[in-house]
Order: sequence, then C-alpha cells, then structure tokens
Amino acid sequence: MKPRSSLAARQRAANFCFLAPALLLFVIFILLPFIQGIPVSLTNWNGVTVEHGEFVGLRNYINIFKQGDFNKAAGVTLLYTLITVTCTNVLGLLLALGVQRTGKLNNFLRSIYFMPFVISLILAAYTWRYLYSDIVNIAFGLHSPLGSMRYALPAVAGIAVWRDAGYAMVVYLAGLQMVPRDYYEAAEVEGAGAPTRFFKITLPLIMPSVSANVVLTLAWGLKQFDLVMAATGGGPGKATETLAVVIYKNIFEFMHAGYGQAAAIVFTVFVAAVSSAVSFLLRRREVEL
Repeated sequence: MKPRSSLAARQRAANFCFLAPALLLFVIFILLPFIQGIPVSLTNWNGVTVEHGEFVGLRNYINIFKQGDFNKAAGVTLLYTLITVTCTNVLGLLLALGVQRTGKLNNFLRSIYFMPFVISLILAAYTWRYLYSDIVNIAFGLHSPLGSMRYALPAVAGIAVWRDAGYAMVVYLAGLQMVPRDYYEAAEVEGAGAPTRFFKITLPLIMPSVSANVVLTLAWGLKQFDLVMAATGGGPGKATETLAVVIYKNIFEFMHAGYGQAAAIVFTVFVAAVSSAVSFLLRRREVEL
C-alpha cells in the first residue's frame, strides 16, 4: 500500500499537468505582453518607429484621468456593463426556470435558447445591424437605433443580452437541478407560495450559479470591444465608445501607443480588481445564505 503523501504528490502532479497548457498560454499571450507593455507606457512612442520614443515618466498615466474621452468612455462602459449583467442574468434565470423540467419540448427550447451563444459576437453584430436597419424599418417604419445617440448603447447591449442569455440559462439550469425536490414539497405542505419558495429555497441554493454568471458577464461587459466595433465602431459620435475601443483607437489609429498602452494597463488592473472584488463578495454571500 503506497503512503498517503506519495498519492497526494501524484495527485498534485496530475493536477498541474492539466493546468500547465492553460497556464502556459496565459503566460505567453497575456502576462508577458502585459509586462513588456509597462516600459512602453512610460514613453511617447507612436507605435510605428523603431525607436520607442522619449521617456515621459508617469505623464501618460496622469493624462488618462485628464482626458475627457477616457472619462466618457468609462461611463459608457459602466452603463453598458450594468445593462448586460442585469438583463442577461435575469433573462437567463427566467429561461432556466421555464425549461427546467425534462421533456422533448423543453429540450428543444433549451437548444434554441442556447444557439445564439454559438454565434460569434462579430456575426451577431452584423446580423442585428441588418435586422435593425432593414427589418425594423420595414416592419415598424423606425430608423435603426444604432444610428441614434440615445438608443445606440441599449441597442448594442441588447445584442449581447440576446447572445449571452442562453449561456446564463445553462449555468442556472445546472444549479436548479442540484436543488433537492424535498425542499419544495415541504414548503408546499407548510403553505409557502411560489414567490416564497423562490426567494427562500431556490435563490439561496443556486447562489454559486449566480456568482459564476455575474462575474463572467461583468468581465465580458467591462472589456467589450469586438461587438461594439462591428456594430457601431464606437458611434454615433462617441455614444458607444467603450474603454477597450478608446485604447484601440489611441494605439492603432491616433498613433499614441505610449498613452494607449498606459490606458490598457490601468484598464486591465481595473477589470481584474472589480471582477475579483465582486467574486469575493458573492462567494461570501453564498456562505451567509
């Protein structure tokens, strides 16, 4: 019989082998570029010349918070994230509650609801651009909301909700299937209504699913880039210009690579901090419930 310490060491080695490929990709494509970008953020490099420009110290970081474009993009990003996180999770949970029982019809509906998530964000953006501009105009005589300063951001957020709600539904379905049916039967005997059963039994027991979905949709919303670029390019005006779009334009269009890299570093730290904080608070909430 092998010693317990030897078995534990083999288990840790096996776990590391499974983790190693993802860890290697993370180091190569995320961590190393992030570290290499720090020196660039301290210069006024234009992103084109061989020389990396003059050393300007923390000027780029100071200018980030003085630039109106960056501050406005931060507001757009937060509003977009609030809309998508709230609507995606509420709709995903409602869909999950509607199809949680097994059956041919519900299995079919699950597939239909999840199908948009299989589509890439770029394809979803082009599809809804066509629907907004042609179908909506023909059917209701309305102009595309993507061309409106007031409605462009909710319209883009609506595309994200349409695509991601099916994914949230699957996560919530997994959580709902783990709730023992005995709890509901006991609550019905005690005379508890549907709202009471939901808030006293269902919601507390699916909090791990809520935490996973909220953190994921929060991160997706804060770093949104491709959907906005494909749908509106940040317009009309700057109504849908998120932080990721501002960073991209500064580096590749305006040739302000040093400033753009500084903004990217601040943005990365901000997203990591917010996601970690929200995850911590939700996990603690799980324990309390």
